Amino acid sequence: MATKKAKRAAKVGESVKRAPGKTKASGKSAPKRVKAGTSKAEAAARKTRFIEAFIANNGNGTQAYKTAGFTAKNDHVAGSEAYKLLKDPEIAAEIVRRRAEVIAEAEKITGVSVARTLRELGRIAYADPRKFFNADGSLKKVTELDDDSAAALASFEIDEITAGRGENALVIGETKKLKFHDKNSGIEKAMKHLGLFKEDNHQQGDAAVRALLAAVGANAGQFAVKP
Repeated sequence: MATKKAKRAAKVGESVKRAPGKTKASGKSAPKRVKAGTSKAEAAARKTRFIEAFIANNGNGTQAYKTAGFTAKNDHVAGSEAYKLLKDPEIAAEIVRRRAEVIAEAEKITGVSVARTLRELGRIAYADPRKFFNADGSLKKVTELDDDSAAALASFEIDEITAGRGENALVIGETKKLKFHDKNSGIEKAMKHLGLFKEDNHQQGDAAVRALLAAVGANAGQFAVKP
């Protein structure tokens, strides 16, 4: 009897020492518990929210990281983690794709597009005043202007010239005033779009200065130009 009791005690001890999560019948591990918010589905959802937030806030990675639901001790950590996400090829490609979709949708709703904006800019920069007059020198009516000329026009005013006063006043003439959009500003913006103000253009500037000094002649030696 004592021997049977000892064997039973030994079996109980073995079952206690057996690794947790093991079943006596199969020996297989029980499913591990997953902490809330750490599943693959939740991680993918956060990345999606990060992409949408990044596009919505115009490229603020730190803010997008926090908006997406990620946790960080401070903004510096959030910024570092956001940078890592942005370096992910899949996330970077998705940002490009979604941004293109957002822009296309915005163009449909508002009618604002890059092509149309550049076209309007070109109309201002290259406006030709001669298109506002008829062959005899008279000013065209606004309704007679072509689209390019009309887009370059900022305002059109007509002041009547009268003789007499009150009810007896007669219109004997009129003064027409045209105001154009700032042509210089239009050209400057067009140059910026074409990249004509980049820092690597300083060599062209140096060449222009040398040409100017050469034109000065004998007094050019008083000036020094760094290569």
